[in-house]
Amino acid sequence: MVTDAHGIIRLADRTAADMMTASSHDLIGCALPDVLAPEDAAVVQSQLRKLEQGASVLEWEITIAPKGLRRFSAWLTVSALRETSGRIAAVHWVIRDGSAWARWAAGDRLLQAMGDHVLDGAPLPRLLSHLCGQVARVFPRSLVRVAIRDTEGRFIFAQADDRHVNADQVCREWTRDERRELESVLETRMTLHRCEALDRDGALSGVERHPARLLVPLCARDRAVGVLSIDGASREAFDAGAIHWCEHLAGRVTHFIAIRQDMTARTETEARIFHLAHHDPLTGLPNRTLLSDRLTQALAQAKRHGRGVGVLFVDLDQFKAVNDSLGHETGDAFLKIAADRLTRCVRATDTVARMSGDEFVVILQDVHRGQDAELVARNILEAVRQPATLTGQSVHVTASVGISMYPFHAADPETLIAQADQAMYRAKEQGGHGCHMRDAP
Repeated sequence: MVTDAHGIIRLADRTAADMMTASSHDLIGCALPDVLAPEDAAVVQSQLRKLEQGASVLEWEITIAPKGLRRFSAWLTVSALRETSGRIAAVHWVIRDGSAWARWAAGDRLLQAMGDHVLDGAPLPRLLSHLCGQVARVFPRSLVRVAIRDTEGRFIFAQADDRHVNADQVCREWTRDERRELESVLETRMTLHRCEALDRDGALSGVERHPARLLVPLCARDRAVGVLSIDGASREAFDAGAIHWCEHLAGRVTHFIAIRQDMTARTETEARIFHLAHHDPLTGLPNRTLLSDRLTQALAQAKRHGRGVGVLFVDLDQFKAVNDSLGHETGDAFLKIAADRLTRCVRATDTVARMSGDEFVVILQDVHRGQDAELVARNILEAVRQPATLTGQSVHVTASVGISMYPFHAADPETLIAQADQAMYRAKEQGGHGCHMRDAP
């Protein structure tokens, strides 16, 4: 979103509007504190004053609370857009849904745990019960069930809710209507999301505890082998992000179940599971987890041998326009191209990782001078700006790069990345398609 210097919303994109279950038009003209929890409204005013006093980029956690709508935790990144005189012309707000981030982190942990259970030879019912128990923790007051069809066509069931897990036991039989829904999902291999209708008095029709149901197919290659079923505690239990998370999880867990059939290839399986847990599924680059590990090791070696380390934070300029005009499939195709171009700009000993969306981080080992890091950054800028032909169209995208250096700017991984991130925003403030070195402390 974009506000004026007083926090009045002047522009809100579709994603921000969807987060608040409103339209972009309805948000324009509202005061930002009006859509926050009361305890956070004063914090926003305080942060706006810091921008007036010269701060460029600020980030903190708040609670979004649109009137009459669901509350959710979020991370706000705010930056000031200034005129040449230094006066604030507008304020740019980036909102990240904190619950969604927590949900994806929980999914990564669950995938790793499932892989460990597979390698330990855990029986299938115990695997399914573990899956149910962990998903039940992600969706409070929910009932989670899994039905897996065995080689003879019979079902193996597992169940969990927010109170207990019945490991290695067959859960209660599904009702006739539930079985009909189960068979429908197995046949169509499509997710079913159902909410109970309200009766004339505004109450839920015949439902005491679980008015919403989500059925997600567990697919192996070209057939559905089972169903993940979640009964939610409210009609609004499953938003688009929650459904996408469940579909992603169901597909990945199916892969682990398939791996379990061949325990002879243990070494290959361990490598595959490690790769799934530590690499971005779209580009194949290291993810946040592996990036943190690589940077920690690079800093330890640099400290031991008296060397330097460079961190580059790369963000594609106006990449949303590519997704909006050409579609997300084209955008994903360009992200793969960008990942390849970044990798070609660095040495085999360096690391290129995907943070999220169109953000990448590069670790440069054994870099002693800022000029050397800037040279790599400019090579990256030139590589990214080269046109790419996608879906019969020539796509032109530029990038902004922020640079931080060990030991000059920070000595720990988190601060180095944060410093490079802030420097990247300075590059964007200067018009994009450029690089900026973090100021010396």
